[in-house]
Amino acid sequence: MIGLLDKTSGLMKLLYLVENGKRMEYFEFPFGDKGLGHTLPRRFNFDEPPILKSWLGVPIIINGEYIGGFSLQNWNHENAYTDSYVRILQILAGSLGEALENMRLFKAEQFDDITLLTIKRNIK
Repeated sequence: MIGLLDKTSGLMKLLYLVENGKRMEYFEFPFGDKGLGHTLPRRFNFDEPPILKSWLGVPIIINGEYIGGFSLQNWNHENAYTDSYVRILQILAGSLGEALENMRLFKAEQFDDITLLTIKRNIK
């Protein structure tokens, strides 16, 4: 699962979610003190929520600020994730964080260039 936090709405938006080998449609939920755990029974409508055996989560951080994360869950096996999984997710989270920040900076620079061009045109 890959999720990004929309701070304006307070929603965690799951951009990539796979269950039982099948990609699920876009899903979002309120992100707060209770996190994802309180949404699972309503989301999946279980009579009794299944017991999660293994979980691995790695945050996506930009400039020291949490913006989302990667998460793996295994409902069948305990200790399903090794240190290699942790390292891979950390690399992916770091790379995604850098890419998102670069995109933000690029857009900001484009905006600055357009603003400067508009000012120059209006001064003439």
